[in-house]
This record gives sequence, C-alpha cells and structure tokens, in this order.
Amino acid sequence: MPVSEDAEGDAVVGIVGSISEKALLDRAYRDPTIVERTVGEVMEAPLPLVDASATLDEAFALLSGGANALVAVRGEQPAGVVTKLDLLEYLSHRSRG
Repeated sequence: MPVSEDAEGDAVVGIVGSISEKALLDRAYRDPTIVERTVGEVMEAPLPLVDASATLDEAFALLSGGANALVAVRGEQPAGVVTKLDLLEYLSHRSRG
C-alpha cells in the first residue's frame, strides 16, 4: 500500500513510500519489535506510478519488472492501486470471453 505524508492522501506528491504485507511479515518474523515502530521507520520505496489510462502492456511491464503493485494516477491524484492479482484476475476474465 502507498504511504502518504499528506493527511488526506489525495496528492501524488505526498506519496513517500509503501508497505507490503510480505515485506512487513518477513521483517516482523525476524524481529518481532518491528511492529512497535512507526510506518515511516518500516516503509519501503514508493510504488511506481502509472497513468490510469495506461495500456495493459505498460502495467504488465512494471509489474513483471519487480513492482509489487502500482499506483494508478489521474493528473496529480492517485486513482487506485493495481496489484499483480488484479492483472491476473483481469486476464482470467478476458480469456473467457
């Protein structure tokens, strides 16, 4: 998930990092005190941004290049988060039709 320093979380420029369940679990398993730290102390790099009108190929390239998720943006505002699971679900429904 994206981490924003903007209290409302509605500006792309406010995104300062990200937190993933997998990374947090890995770190907490090795060091249980991690759950006592602030978000700012445990966050990772921000998720890549992708325009909400981007093609499937553009999203796939970013996700297959190592990103866990993408922040879809419209103008200067986040519009949503796209995960690898979202892409898989889309492809599974597309192939049925």
